[in-house]
Amino acid sequence: MFLLIGFIVSCNGIKPKIDKSEYFRQQGLQYEKLNKNVKALKSYENALIYNPNDYRTFANQGFLYYKMVSTRNQLIVIQKLCA
Repeated sequence: MFLLIGFIVSCNGIKPKIDKSEYFRQQGLQYEKLNKNVKALKSYENALIYNPNDYRTFANQGFLYYKMVSTRNQLIVIQKLCA
């Protein structure tokens, strides 16, 4: 077995090595691209359950709230980032 930039290469082929937090963050990014903002926010919330300190997910979530013009939720995300 060889570790190759996020993938495990074995005799069975290539299997992605990704944790649940990253899975949900990536899912949120895909939903954002499809303008399914509510689903994207839910995916980001799920990602934060598995990794509550992931600054990338907070940034994605905050930017989505910004795009959705939800000032109250923007402030909540900023408070979490500064805590």
